[in-house]
Amino acid sequence: MIDQINADKVEAVIGKGPAKTASPVSDSPNQSFGLNFTKFLPTELRVEHLYFASTNLHWETNHGDTGQFIGAKVSVTQSGPDRWDVDAIGGNVHQAAYPELHVEQVHGSVGQDSIAIREAKAQTAGGGEIQVSGKVANRRELNAQLTSDFSNLAASEIMPAEWHVGGKVSGHLVYTGDLDRFEHGEVAGSIKISGAAFDMANFFVTLHQLAKFGGLNDVRIDSIETHIRYQEHELQLSDIRAGYEDQIRVEGTGTIAPDHLSGDLLLGLSPKILGWIPGAEEKVFTEQRDGLHWTTVKISGTPNQPKEDLTKRLISAFRDRMNKEFKGEKKDAVKSLLDMFHQ
Repeated sequence: MIDQINADKVEAVIGKGPAKTASPVSDSPNQSFGLNFTKFLPTELRVEHLYFASTNLHWETNHGDTGQFIGAKVSVTQSGPDRWDVDAIGGNVHQAAYPELHVEQVHGSVGQDSIAIREAKAQTAGGGEIQVSGKVANRRELNAQLTSDFSNLAASEIMPAEWHVGGKVSGHLVYTGDLDRFEHGEVAGSIKISGAAFDMANFFVTLHQLAKFGGLNDVRIDSIETHIRYQEHELQLSDIRAGYEDQIRVEGTGTIAPDHLSGDLLLGLSPKILGWIPGAEEKVFTEQRDGLHWTTVKISGTPNQPKEDLTKRLISAFRDRMNKEFKGEKKDAVKSLLDMFHQ
């Protein structure tokens, strides 16, 4: 039995083959510390405690994505015949295209069949914070259930660039599935984006024109809250709540996938905006609550070419109202206003 083993530096590669990010081969014959080292040791050997002043772990997934956890101080204590308690302080984690994380601390345990993460805390370069806990099987498949709570993450770093979403993201998410086949797993939970600066004109071209009529030249949704479920490249949104100051509110559900887009929404606009569109309050935005006028909106199409049914309904209501009030040459003015909806 050995009470204590100390090492100034340890390099380890985890996976089926050396990762591309592995450090160059050193002069030391013991530079690699693989997971199968125990077969070279006596079966009765027991080590009570290990301390590594600087630990660098490198890995590669089945898809060829590489990652690393470098510069951590790691303490390992045996807590049972096949169980080790692990504490890590400091270091940086970088996996594929994801933002780099600075690790504050990790508390967990490693056994023959699973890895348990009791608490892991990390920070992003932008000041966001992430806490993770859960369990990962380490037999044939990396089946996992991981819970993450996070705050103040930069939306531009974790959301698709084509969505053009800014602001800071906070939330609670649970991942269930095989970590080595992440895209087949499920992510479920809730998120909140403050300072979103999301341009609704991407989905509602008409809304942009309505806002101009109401004297709002730059309308960007400033807050978004929703429950999400992501699996197989499809994102389902429920209990959506988004808004811009006290002028615009959006509620409802939706689905976003690479080849299709759908949504059943409620859109609420202030009297200040609707007052510029004759017929809108009487025939389209007929419900009133919370100081806004509301209507239903159907979303369809694709993320690159979204469609909505609001524009046609507004144009129809606008035309009916104007035709009743204007005659003769004044219809040219009506036509000019209608043309604005199609810009």
